[in-house]
Amino acid sequence: MNSFLIFILSLTSIFAIYWVLAGQWKHNAMLRQANRKIKAVLFDMDGVLIDSYDAWFETFNETRKEHRLDGISKEEFDRIVWGGSTKAEAQHYFNGIPEKKLKESYRKKMEEKAAMVKVDPYAHFVLSSLAKKGLKTGIVTNADRHVAEKLTEDLGIKAGTMVFSDDVKNPKPAPDGILKACKNLSINPEEAAFVGDTVNDMSAARAAGCFAIGLNTDGDLKIGSLKDLERMF
Repeated sequence: MNSFLIFILSLTSIFAIYWVLAGQWKHNAMLRQANRKIKAVLFDMDGVLIDSYDAWFETFNETRKEHRLDGISKEEFDRIVWGGSTKAEAQHYFNGIPEKKLKESYRKKMEEKAAMVKVDPYAHFVLSSLAKKGLKTGIVTNADRHVAEKLTEDLGIKAGTMVFSDDVKNPKPAPDGILKACKNLSINPEEAAFVGDTVNDMSAARAAGCFAIGLNTDGDLKIGSLKDLERMF
């Protein structure tokens, strides 16, 4: 029995080592592929550079109640709303009210909840590190200009270009914002990596032709922290 257990444990260890090495090989190969041509790293804002989830969740449900609508659960917010666009929310969650009117409601509430929003612990470090290495940076967000500019300014976040929902006809998951950021930085989309935390982010990055890096979500490459980017480039 002891010999059999030793055999099973040894076999398990061999397979574990194989999968670790295979996974690491794939990881390194993917990074080499990306690093050959990456000239800029673009970021989503909410959920990536800043932690604004609770503020947006409360803002969304408070706005629903203002319109005599029931609040939704965090599960539904995560699955459908988070990472989406105000345009889609106005249509599907606010009975088709004008997008402009919904944005105004969001702006007022987000200003009141500014203290709830925190910068990611590694955001400043990564942005600074990338710049020192000669890489351009940009932010592409589905938030409108007024909200996004105030949040990034308050938190001291700076990038080479910022593209807001106001700047494009179609927000993420459409590639419009990412393509505009690439144009602003004078690079081709295939020379950029885009870091996002939602399916919409990854869809937009792939549609644009960028290298899609998922922060705790599946992309061309998946990372667990912004700090991982410092080792990649």
